Amino acid sequence: MKKYIILLISLITLGCETTPQVGFFQHYEYCMNQYQDMQSIAQCGRQSRNNYLSKVNYSNRSSDGDQFVIYADTLAEQVREGRIANSDAKIKLINTIRQIKMNYMSAAAAIYGAQQQQADSLINNGLDMLSGRRGVDGSYRSAPSAPSFPQRQVCTSIVISTNPYTTKEVCR
Repeated sequence: MKKYIILLISLITLGCETTPQVGFFQHYEYCMNQYQDMQSIAQCGRQSRNNYLSKVNYSNRSSDGDQFVIYADTLAEQVREGRIANSDAKIKLINTIRQIKMNYMSAAAAIYGAQQQQADSLINNGLDMLSGRRGVDGSYRSAPSAPSFPQRQVCTSIVISTNPYTTKEVCR
């Protein structure tokens, strides 16, 4: 009985296995570490991306990725035709990948900033509710009127006359 339970659990966990998400440009980065010539890099990158997409049922396919494949193939074709040096093509590919990464980081930073601003706002609303400045509905409550305390008077005795001795109390 225990063997069947273990087998059932292992089958369930195998079914839940997911493929990690890989960016379209990452296939080409990997291939640039494997090959030196642009034609091999383009072929390897295209093949790696296609293999990855077939594993995830093409659900992560993007037009940006498709355009990048065309760009890499174009660079490889230009090298093959002798219109550009292999090293120049690789530099162009590296710079393009660097720019893509910078764009992703900028977008991620903007999203993080917006989320942080929203979180700060929610925290402040919560603190206002705890302090009583806001009601549960989030609206501001009218400020309680400040308690009025009687003012303290300072009184002094002033001598008006010494014969007969008289004083007067003066208060401020």
